[in-house]
Amino acid sequence: MTVQRAREKSCSFFSTLRNSQKKERMKTQARLVKVDRTDTRAVAQTRALIRLLYNAHGNSRKTPLYQTRKNIRFADLELLYAHQFRGTELPEDSAGWDCILIAACHLWYLGKKCGADAAIREWIEQWAPWLSPYDIETVIMEVTANPRKWTADELGQEMRLAFETRQALGITTIGAFDLDKAGRELRRKRCKKQAEAERRRKRGAQPRAEYLATHSESRTKPWLALGVSRRTYQRRKANAKVGTGPCTAK
Repeated sequence: MTVQRAREKSCSFFSTLRNSQKKERMKTQARLVKVDRTDTRAVAQTRALIRLLYNAHGNSRKTPLYQTRKNIRFADLELLYAHQFRGTELPEDSAGWDCILIAACHLWYLGKKCGADAAIREWIEQWAPWLSPYDIETVIMEVTANPRKWTADELGQEMRLAFETRQALGITTIGAFDLDKAGRELRRKRCKKQAEAERRRKRGAQPRAEYLATHSESRTKPWLALGVSRRTYQRRKANAKVGTGPCTAK
């Protein structure tokens, strides 16, 4: 095999690998948006949202912004922006400015190794094309002077993200203003318990309530009235049954 042919095969392999990785990322992004397949309007809106995100991400390969978008929290943030504002362009108002500052603070921390300023600048040019270069530099200086951090619940409160919307979009790194971390953990445990009970039921296991209803001793606990342990009561009961059957001797 010639060197040229080997190079062509190598380039073809890596090109195929990059395309497959890109498709997997888009599949993951699409999987995060949960909609009812029978609702044609919801499906159309979801496809439009994914298409907008795909176009926004397509021009950032091999740039600092491309590297920071691998972060799950930042991906959740962009998904939430696209959902709230129905696209990949922020409004030219106070809400848009707040979103810019939140995203810029995240990019400042995520882009330390690959160039935070360049990542912030590129992101703002994509999501806020109405912002002037001077204002972009002002945002960068402001974030550099005071880069904020948010917990999941703090960011959920600031973004006014409802738990129902959080579940529908599949967001996991941003909290909800109407259900805090403790509440979400309690709900998660309850759902897990219900799923386990359903799984056991399908395997033929009897629910505890039904078992207790058919086993009255477990409910009435007669050994307590006799002042003995359950094991002693069961042993005495078994001994009392010995020899009580019909006599078979001739």
